[in-house]
Amino acid sequence: MDRYLDACGPDRALVRRVLTALAFARGEGLSRDSAWLTIADALHSGHKHTLLDLDTVFQSAANYLVERHDGHYRLYHHALNEHLQEHIRSPEHAITAAFVETGNWQRASPYVLRHLPEHAVAAGVLDDLLDDAGFLVHAEPFGLLTSLRHNRTRHGQLVSSVYRASQHLEAHPDTRRLQLAIDAARYGVDDLLGKFNALATAQWQVRFATGHGVSPATVAMLT
Repeated sequence: MDRYLDACGPDRALVRRVLTALAFARGEGLSRDSAWLTIADALHSGHKHTLLDLDTVFQSAANYLVERHDGHYRLYHHALNEHLQEHIRSPEHAITAAFVETGNWQRASPYVLRHLPEHAVAAGVLDDLLDDAGFLVHAEPFGLLTSLRHNRTRHGQLVSSVYRASQHLEAHPDTRRLQLAIDAARYGVDDLLGKFNALATAQWQVRFATGHGVSPATVAMLT
């Protein structure tokens, strides 16, 4: 595998860093956007990668080490994934921390909103992510739902119950915030309710909720 990478010419160190980020990608892989750069930066302290660096890699011989599908990129062979992953210490912690540090979920890339929970699970910090109400509001619901079973704390279990109970899967984030806030009130998770209310961009804030079911009328009114 080193011979393939060494064939990439004078930019082989850059190629290795950029492709290592791709080796840790989840799902369908990475698009040529900020998520790829963030992972590369997180895994290689002291380096700040740019979109121009991605262009450089795709113009080199490394172009043949990557496969494309519907705008997403992955390494062409699993053995190359394993080779590039070998000497990276605590990669999932680094990746998760880097994405969380950005903190602007409204502008996060689709990859982050879909796959950050998987990285958090691998790092053992899913419960910390579940404590971020902004992420709960903006995350791609189906991606998050598949990871909720990996929570480890009592609070993580409560947040997971609220998230599963709410009828928000197809909702706009503003509506999702309201629906999650209502269910946080129903479940008595007051700290989470406060965080959802703090995200409100309008005057509507949830103070309390009654009952143990979600009224279809409530869903219709919010949507």
